[in-house]
Amino acid sequence: MIRKGQISGVFWFLISLVVILESLNMGLGSPRSPGSGFLPLIWGIALALLSGVIMIKASLGAKVDVDKMHLAVNWSYLRRFGFVIVGLLAFTFIFPHLGFFFSIFWLLFFLLRHRQKKWILPLFEAAIAVVVSYFLFEVFLQIQFPSSPWWR
Repeated sequence: MIRKGQISGVFWFLISLVVILESLNMGLGSPRSPGSGFLPLIWGIALALLSGVIMIKASLGAKVDVDKMHLAVNWSYLRRFGFVIVGLLAFTFIFPHLGFFFSIFWLLFFLLRHRQKKWILPLFEAAIAVVVSYFLFEVFLQIQFPSSPWWR
């Protein structure tokens, strides 16, 4: 008898080992001057600990018969996932032509419009997000975003 939690725990533990090993190859640096592998190492350790918790919890839980396990596919989630992937792919193609702010606006509008039937609220939400990000990053933090042919 096998437990689903044990399988997923082992899977995520193996992923955490890969993250930890790759972060060590990237260079850790020091706590005062962290290298590029410092933060992935922390996340890899956190993932290893959480996957250990999952494995222990599954080992102490009820047993699941492998023959009775079946894969239940919820097609609405797969459709949403595909929708997000299409939006991100379109974003990568329009980004060089429209620049950061217009691309982000259309990506957010596309993704927010998918969850609502009306047009005005997603349009408003996307516009607010772009304006807030502009003032936060460009004005206050003075981080320059890639410009577009129409902006600047």
